[in-house]
Amino acid sequence: MRQRRRGYTIFELLLVVTVIGAMAAMAIPKLKEPMIRELVRSARRTMVTHVAQARGAAASRGCRGVVHVVSGANARVWVTTCRVAGAGMDTVGAVDQLSDRYHVSVQSSVDSVQFSPNGIAIGAGWSTLVFARAGFSDTLTISPLGKASW
Repeated sequence: MRQRRRGYTIFELLLVVTVIGAMAAMAIPKLKEPMIRELVRSARRTMVTHVAQARGAAASRGCRGVVHVVSGANARVWVTTCRVAGAGMDTVGAVDQLSDRYHVSVQSSVDSVQFSPNGIAIGAGWSTLVFARAGFSDTLTISPLGKASW
């Protein structure tokens, strides 16, 4: 009597691996665009968070809160406000390296947006920030009242 063998042959395994590889090769380019678009949107959302953080810090500490923006391919953003105790300025949170984190460039119409203790932007007028990468861009506008919208 012949024994029946169980399992797959090497040819069957290679065929399955080849088919999976071909399907992945077709799918990866289609996934690249949504990933880039999401990175640009994430950078914009991070900036909205920093604007809210500056407004909140200004209101809670009773002094000016400032969002600092460095434009270009080396973009970064951070928030400063007065110290809780003593004189001088405090950096609230960390300096966020937008270019390194999201691989985007940022173009800003201003280098900072200041907020008064009541949460209203001081003297900036309308501020516009454009986040871009590989043909995709997203715009964030900060109104004179300090409201961020896109």
